[in-house]
Amino acid sequence: MRVGVTIAAGDLAPRRPRSFGEMVEDAVEAERLGYDSVWVMDHFLVERDGSRSPAGPDPMTLLAYIAARTERIQLGTLVACAAFRPPAQLAREAKALQEASGGRLLLGVGAGWHQPEFDAFGFPFDHLVGRFEEYLEVLCGLLGEGPRDFEGRYQRLRQGQVFGPPVPPPWVAAFGPRMLALTGRLAGGWNSAWHGAGTQTFATGLAAVEAALAAAGRSRSELVASAGVFAVPLEGAELAEAELKLAQAGQPGLGERAVSGSAVAVAEALRGYARAGCEHLVLNFSPSPFRSLTPGLAARLAPLLDRLR
Repeated sequence: MRVGVTIAAGDLAPRRPRSFGEMVEDAVEAERLGYDSVWVMDHFLVERDGSRSPAGPDPMTLLAYIAARTERIQLGTLVACAAFRPPAQLAREAKALQEASGGRLLLGVGAGWHQPEFDAFGFPFDHLVGRFEEYLEVLCGLLGEGPRDFEGRYQRLRQGQVFGPPVPPPWVAAFGPRMLALTGRLAGGWNSAWHGAGTQTFATGLAAVEAALAAAGRSRSELVASAGVFAVPLEGAELAEAELKLAQAGQPGLGERAVSGSAVAVAEALRGYARAGCEHLVLNFSPSPFRSLTPGLAARLAPLLDRLR
């Protein structure tokens, strides 16, 4: 099982956006610590507790800069939102980044879910799965070689093609039955997020994806199963301090939302995902997908990475 980390776009308490440079340095540090991948999100803004705030830079631009500062670590989007860019543009960006990084891109895509940002910028929020199904068909074609044709309700290609060498099929973030079936039919990877210690939700989703793979006549080896997990390797007084920080930020406590405890205990709990069929674990060292809880947690777990692989 490979192990990656997400790059937070902000701090939880005190609440503040993090700079582009800070996010790049997190990625450089993750490579130094021995992690296999870094992942960045794709949101214009997030709305929480009645307030809106920007949610990070363009993911492809950020990953391009990280690619230039690193040598080995894989570079992932968790996930690029289909509504925010035409498939032709995303395919062109992906091919350029794949070549520039020496083949390190893991292109994750999704239909989108956060309605406030759709409304803020006028993106249509209806028929998300139907729109995404056509989007994924077109994107997969454009990531390959040669001209493509497609005629649908939302997408059209007439001998469309973009510059660059082929890129593997994208990973898809999927939860509902239609999205899971689509993932099994077309995707190169599946992501399920965000989880705590319990693996049942992940295992149930993976079974549905594997059934869709078989129905499409595809081999299990054609898809990578990944899980995004909240992990907080803190215990005792440090854990209590983290819980207080969450309360001060108006956030619920860790509870079952995150795997917490000593680094050894966290690593052992995370091994459950490998037993459940996870092949690429994506860790978020906070109970918030958008904001960092406290610095240094990736370093605490790094000496135990071999236990997870």
